[in-house]
Amino acid sequence: MTGRVFLARPLSDVAEPAPLDELCRSLSAELHAAGWTVSPVREAVPPDGGRALVAGNVAGILGSDLLLVVGEPGTTSSIWVEVGVALAGGVPVAVLARPGDRLPFLVEQAAGDAPSPGLAPLLVVRHDVRDVVAPVAELDARPVALVHEVLTWHAAL
Repeated sequence: MTGRVFLARPLSDVAEPAPLDELCRSLSAELHAAGWTVSPVREAVPPDGGRALVAGNVAGILGSDLLLVVGEPGTTSSIWVEVGVALAGGVPVAVLARPGDRLPFLVEQAAGDAPSPGLAPLLVVRHDVRDVVAPVAELDARPVALVHEVLTWHAAL
């Protein structure tokens, strides 16, 4: 199956954004290689932001087949709001998070594939996604494995 993926990641609360930027570029490239369309493509909050940005994100999420979240627990990032939009809108959600990271309570409680009236499926992939300071050559396999796991889960829904 191919479709549209909305790739959500923290933009404003990350102390060192460069490794996260690289991981998101790699994930996006792997999704494209698998035939998926990825949005949004920006890596920073547009200067005109505001309500138009929020409305665009909501429309983008609801128009997607999958919300892929690169989690950053402990931030005030809007990625958790985007998870809520997807869950309420019936869009399956996959959250990439490090082992041991505490996710927001409702995100952890929503995890599962079992059909629930009014709640989309949510997968939490526990992987050391933030250990991206290694040389890029060592990271090439990591996004492939993560994307494969997420797309295999999505195809089985």
